[in-house]
Amino acid sequence: MVYCSSLATGRVHHLHFRLLVTMVLSIGETVPGYRIHRQKAWEGRLRATTATEDRYLSIIATRNGGATASQFSRVLYAATGTRVSRVTVSKRLHETGLLARRPAACVPLTSTIRRVRLAWCREHRDWSMDQWAIVLFTAESRFSLNTDSRRTFIWRGPVTRYLPSNVREIDHYGGGGLMVWAGIMLDGRTPLHVFERGTVTGVR
Repeated sequence: MVYCSSLATGRVHHLHFRLLVTMVLSIGETVPGYRIHRQKAWEGRLRATTATEDRYLSIIATRNGGATASQFSRVLYAATGTRVSRVTVSKRLHETGLLARRPAACVPLTSTIRRVRLAWCREHRDWSMDQWAIVLFTAESRFSLNTDSRRTFIWRGPVTRYLPSNVREIDHYGGGGLMVWAGIMLDGRTPLHVFERGTVTGVR
């Protein structure tokens, strides 16, 4: 008897639940303008920032690409008194085309090295194909045996990856590694040489 009574009670609850669901699903059709009113109320929500504050966020993000959205939020609050979350800051920057991306990396170059390389390029910019045909270009690359888990991001716009302000000098070779060396010409190349000691400097 208890089992039958519970089963009957469950059926009553089930009928009540189905009736409630039917009423909720049909309210948009039975009440004129319900869906339109709800949609307009959502679209009319005020933005947390003004257009001037949005431009300010874009400017400070462009000038300080390595900062985080949380830092921009604090700077905005200190400058204007407007408090927004880091998610809102990210949305505003996305609207202006600024996304958080990994910066391009390069080896550290001194001003002397930059000056010498530029002078070399200017000296050889008018060379002919015959002159370049007898030149052997060589290069060595070192591969680190240690993982580099440093993940840094910068705020930048499209096609600005290699602007000087968006490039970070990183030395990946603080630990052990191995070195490879090879050369190329217009019509050939050298074998690839691997140096497990991690250097091509001669031992005296």
